[in-house]
Amino acid sequence: MIRVLALVGAFALGLFHPDSSLAQTVDDPAIATVNGDVIRNSDMIMFYESLPSQYRKVPMVSLYDQLIAGLIESRLLAQAARQAGLMEDAQVKRRLAFVTNDVLQQTYLNKLLAEQITEPRMRAEYDATIGAQPGEEEVSARHILLEDEAAARAVIEALAAGGDFATLAQERSTGPSAPSGGDLGYFTKTQMVAPFSEAAFALNPGEYTNFPVQTQFGWHVIKVEERRLSAPPSFEDSQTEISRQMAKDYVFELMEKLRESAEISRFDQPDQTAQGAPAAPVN
Repeated sequence: MIRVLALVGAFALGLFHPDSSLAQTVDDPAIATVNGDVIRNSDMIMFYESLPSQYRKVPMVSLYDQLIAGLIESRLLAQAARQAGLMEDAQVKRRLAFVTNDVLQQTYLNKLLAEQITEPRMRAEYDATIGAQPGEEEVSARHILLEDEAAARAVIEALAAGGDFATLAQERSTGPSAPSGGDLGYFTKTQMVAPFSEAAFALNPGEYTNFPVQTQFGWHVIKVEERRLSAPPSFEDSQTEISRQMAKDYVFELMEKLRESAEISRFDQPDQTAQGAPAAPVN
């Protein structure tokens, strides 16, 4: 299931493409031969896509010479291994079987998910869930950060006497927003520390706190400029998460159906001190 979840995540991120060049077999020209063994363009693509990410940042065409040289060397070594009889080696057979199963499950899941997780279905899921959610309340506020309560009270007195909040912020605030008049922009209640948020969201537009607000950063005087409901995330911003969740749900249902129709036996963990000894069945 760990492997399956990894495949689901890769599908959601667009790492598997059923219509990619790997799936094209109509135009797959030979690019080299090694002792009569043909290396095709699709082999180069698979080799390139198996490289570490830092190499895949370079266009494949720029690595053509290195890739074809690597493929030729790989094919030479594989041919030598066959001549040495390693195709009959028990460990080789086990590893080939493991790789075969891995490729089969990747291809099978990718095909099924590509059929199930379509854009119309994702848009319908978005409309029914994320798009239907009410917006979260936000406030646009300014603040003046001061080192002690006395300095904060002095700012409040200056505001009561008609002082301009933004000007006082530029002159007295010790916070990084001082040059912009203490402007914090819009934020939700969970984006600020609790004492600050509670004070800010208790204010109406145009009001400021009549008492200093203390947080771990110092003492604040806060003024709310505007209030609004935020728009939900767009479909484009939500698409990856929607596809990941839809794929996860589909795969779990698929695995349940496959388990129901299968005969499965599980065994105790093998004793590492007695390799090769048969494990006891679990009742």
